[in-house]
Amino acid sequence: MKKIPLKEYLECEYTIVLSKGEDGYEAWHPEFGKWTACGIGDTKQEALEELDSLRSTVIECMFEDGLKIPDSYVNEKEYSGQFVVRLPKSLHKALVEHANLENISLNQYIVHLLSQANTNSLKMDKIIQQNERILEQQEYMMNYGIPNQGTGQVQTGHISIGRS
Repeated sequence: MKKIPLKEYLECEYTIVLSKGEDGYEAWHPEFGKWTACGIGDTKQEALEELDSLRSTVIECMFEDGLKIPDSYVNEKEYSGQFVVRLPKSLHKALVEHANLENISLNQYIVHLLSQANTNSLKMDKIIQQNERILEQQEYMMNYGIPNQGTGQVQTGHISIGRS
């Protein structure tokens, strides 16, 4: 199997998701899954620049560790928009019945379901990433005895010590 040089991975273009969060803009590449680096900035440009830098670092680390680097879908050939799926007859029947209730074609109904699931998956990835960042911050605060801004308490292990 031919090994792709690091330079080629670094030159790949990846899908960018950009959103406005509570603390500014966030940009990330959904292709990376748990390896997604999230660029954060006050402006879209700052978030994109940070993402660009983080992506390079993540790709270099993955390459050095021999991990599979995600394929770039941006430069791929166009897809036909069609594929064949085999499914149980009972599921086929249930999907047809639901499509009929909505007064739409089976194809439209399945596209709707897939789109919904894909959107929910991207949202879930973002929530997981945000929770991981919060847990890292809490662990840091616990390790260094930094008080919780909301409660004014310093957490050490499982014990909370009040501050007055």
